[in-house]
Amino acid sequence: MPLLAGLDVGWLHLAPVGGAVSALGFAGLVASMALNDWTMATNPFLSTVVRVQTERGHRVVDTGPYALVRHPMYLAGLVGTLALPPALGTLLPLPASLALAAVLVLRTAHEDEHLCEELAGYPAYAGRVKRRLLPGLW
Repeated sequence: MPLLAGLDVGWLHLAPVGGAVSALGFAGLVASMALNDWTMATNPFLSTVVRVQTERGHRVVDTGPYALVRHPMYLAGLVGTLALPPALGTLLPLPASLALAAVLVLRTAHEDEHLCEELAGYPAYAGRVKRRLLPGLW
């Protein structure tokens, strides 16, 4: 995405955005980073691998952003992924952003399935916190 943005902003000029749209992109990046930091501060069991950490006493975390959605770190990733192209001054990388967003959405489904099967209390948590990624929507 940064490579495509650099090519467009510096040379191609196929899909430039104005300053206001770029500012919204930067605001989205800041929001994404803030949500990511809040999520990391709340959940001591975060991992890049979908697994239950029985050796660490893994339990359901249902406070902080996890009280609003089941996968706040993926939400932060989605916001950041979609905000990056306009923040960089172009919409040319947007198809790549959308593809990455689709992968993140699919990963939430995989993670939910795994946690429902393997983590005690997760099915009840999923029953209380209905939304995977977007409060009030999905």
